[in-house]
Amino acid sequence: MLVGREIESGPNVIVTAYPVRGLDINSSYLIYDILNEQKKKGVGVLFVGEDLDVMLALCDKIMVLCHGKVMGIVHASKTTKEELGLMMTGAINLNIEHADKKLGIAKDSSLSDEEWNNLNEAGKGADKNEKQQ
Repeated sequence: MLVGREIESGPNVIVTAYPVRGLDINSSYLIYDILNEQKKKGVGVLFVGEDLDVMLALCDKIMVLCHGKVMGIVHASKTTKEELGLMMTGAINLNIEHADKKLGIAKDSSLSDEEWNNLNEAGKGADKNEKQQ
């Protein structure tokens, strides 16, 4: 019921955390279909969950956290449940494995080049502080 109410308001972004917990299978698929429909309309959907099959089916990109740290951001179509599981346990950290790659800038970003540079510099300082601890 809450999902329907929020969609009726015409959001640009929908944030969901375990949206089908406690629902029967038919209701779950209905919610997944609604979220996919919104995605096709250009609405950003942030899906927080732990069912890897569902995430691989619904998501374009998946960010994996382990103990509050980003282990990697992967394309759902280019990863496996096994790789996601290893990142979830901290066994794989794609940020370290691919440290030489620069992070991409979203095409629709409203940040200027100077603002991006400032963020990159701030991130480098944070990385140095973390390594010293």
